[in-house]
Amino acid sequence: MVLTFICLRTARRIGVVMAVLLYNTCCLSQKTAEEYVKEGVREYVSADYRESIALYSLGIGLNKKCSECYRLRAEAHIALQEFTEAREDFTSSIKYDKKNHGLYTARGDLNLNLKIIYATLADYRKVIKLDKKNPLAHFDLANAYYSFNDYSHASKMFSKCIELSDTIAEAWYLRGASYLKLKEYNKAIEDLSKAIALDSTYEDAYLKRGQTLSRYKDWEGAKANYDKILNLNPLHEDAYFFKIGRAHV
Repeated sequence: MVLTFICLRTARRIGVVMAVLLYNTCCLSQKTAEEYVKEGVREYVSADYRESIALYSLGIGLNKKCSECYRLRAEAHIALQEFTEAREDFTSSIKYDKKNHGLYTARGDLNLNLKIIYATLADYRKVIKLDKKNPLAHFDLANAYYSFNDYSHASKMFSKCIELSDTIAEAWYLRGASYLKLKEYNKAIEDLSKAIALDSTYEDAYLKRGQTLSRYKDWEGAKANYDKILNLNPLHEDAYFFKIGRAHV
């Protein structure tokens, strides 16, 4: 009776035919939730995401409070680009493991990709509340603000990230890019230069620094940055067009 109920619920996600096959399998050999999850992981690794979802669903049917089961099923849904279902599963996973900041980060990343602004910010703020000293938690929130074109809040949050760890080149780059958007050109150049000091192959940082120098009509300085990019990557179209003056910042 229990197995019948589980498979009926599973049919909503995987289809009736697959659910029937799983029901027959279950009748022949009843397994624990943990065993279904292990099988689901194997199917996921072999890229059979639909089968892994079916197995995770059976595991959840036997243990509805299995936070890890929901998380793994969410990852399988993401692999199939079923983002709404993935978001629901991350929410269920969080329900049974409310202090796991990794789950909030994962759901925040998904919300960011779906451009759900309020939910994205709420998830990343929760991560910071759970792990205040983690620079990457502040980076994720700053990056969300940047993605949503809120450059003022982005620059402040990147500053907090840098305060906690000053070796993350991307934090310096994105704060510099935020300052460029805010027309604070001196600060932008300083941050972009710091990003380059941390990573001498950072093409985007050279590009943004070249654009910023163009604001000061420092054409030679800008050209030097574009030349550096082309030395690293001769096929970099933006650097080429900025260099010959066919693009404008």
